[in-house]
Amino acid sequence: MKSHIATLSVCLVVCTAQFMDEMQQFEEECLGEDKFSCMGGGCIPQSQYCDDVINCEDGTDESFCVGHTPDVKFCNATHHFMCLDHKKCIPYQWICNKEADCDDGSDETNCTSSVVADNY
Repeated sequence: MKSHIATLSVCLVVCTAQFMDEMQQFEEECLGEDKFSCMGGGCIPQSQYCDDVINCEDGTDESFCVGHTPDVKFCNATHHFMCLDHKKCIPYQWICNKEADCDDGSDETNCTSSVVADNY
């Protein structure tokens, strides 16, 4: 029985790790369905996510909401990139990642890549 519990625990850790990426930060006090983790650290109640009020220091609780018009100065002052059409404010890590995150594709404009890197 103990070996089944250990196996299940390992599977849960490994399976959960598949969903992690470089944008996620896990702080113990922020874990839970009723919390939203701010990209710059800390968390807010889930009820404050996309409520048209900036609650995270870096504004990430409003930056990716449907219908939200980002503030150019706030976007550029944090770790974000303002799309050229001014419709989205995205994390710098999303620039030149071969996926258009801006509606206008401006996050993938003027990107360079080496032939060697593309072959791996």
